[in-house]
Amino acid sequence: MSVLEAPGDLARTPLAAILLEALNVRATGLLEVSHDGGTSRLWLRDGRPVGAQVVTGFRPLGLLLLQAGLIDIDALSRSLGLMASTRRPQGELLVEMGAVSRADVDRMLAEQQAGYFAVIAALDAGAFRFDAAAPVPEWTRGSRLSPLRTIVDALERPQAGALVVSALQPLAHQAVRLASGYAEVAGAFRWTAAEQALLRRLSPSATLEAFFGGTEVEPERARAVLAALLLLGLAVPATGRQPSGETAAGLVLELESEPEATAPPPPEAPARAAPAAPPPPAAPARRSDPAEARERRQRLLQQAMRNMGIGPFAGRPPAAAPRP
Repeated sequence: MSVLEAPGDLARTPLAAILLEALNVRATGLLEVSHDGGTSRLWLRDGRPVGAQVVTGFRPLGLLLLQAGLIDIDALSRSLGLMASTRRPQGELLVEMGAVSRADVDRMLAEQQAGYFAVIAALDAGAFRFDAAAPVPEWTRGSRLSPLRTIVDALERPQAGALVVSALQPLAHQAVRLASGYAEVAGAFRWTAAEQALLRRLSPSATLEAFFGGTEVEPERARAVLAALLLLGLAVPATGRQPSGETAAGLVLELESEPEATAPPPPEAPARAAPAAPPPPAAPARRSDPAEARERRQRLLQQAMRNMGIGPFAGRPPAAAPRP
């Protein structure tokens, strides 16, 4: 059963597992989490987190713009009055008023939404339920949340530790590399310079010890980075030819192309020599099947969740974390 199909608790099912499952099934709807006497909300569209509201730590967009010196108190007051009478988003109204640029509104909205997501990701407990019938507000189209970075951020939280361990454990004694299609979605992770330097260690491959050793990235973050890539199928064991696959709606990765079978140029044929045999046909390059890719990621997630004791394997203690 999908973690989205029945109510649960973040103390039992970490947010990272919910986000991975939502991405796999391209879920659209509303995730509600009860905590601190209220309900925080995370909207999803095609498996991507697109907007959040929180019980605690509320930071109105207008106040953020005022604190950043981008609007004055008069513009804030007028926009609040227009919001009450028109029911339109405050950012749109401020742009129409000429009080602030669209770029500044988008930047502040991205900061606001990232902060709200961080509040939800930091919860170590809270009853949750997913409503696939709930409409997704139009304002969420400008939230600028990254569907891939939010997974990494959620995996970094302590409550996702067992999920990270279960993803890394199978590679404790072998090397890992980036999958062939990683480059196509690398920008969606919004890596920092230090994280980019860390990931270069996977070219061509690295053991876990080599990957984690002597990096500027904090250990918890480094583990979350690699666990996310593994669970998304964007990092694979260095041995074998495991393909990568689709990662998110609208982002389809290619399988590794099979090497083309070509014959070397024939030598000059002497007189009366038999004609050279034609080269064998080139093996066609395969492309990823979105359904296959989603099923592959689903298997990775289900195995990791079994390892951490969710579902029929509840009660089994997780294996010890691989040590860098």
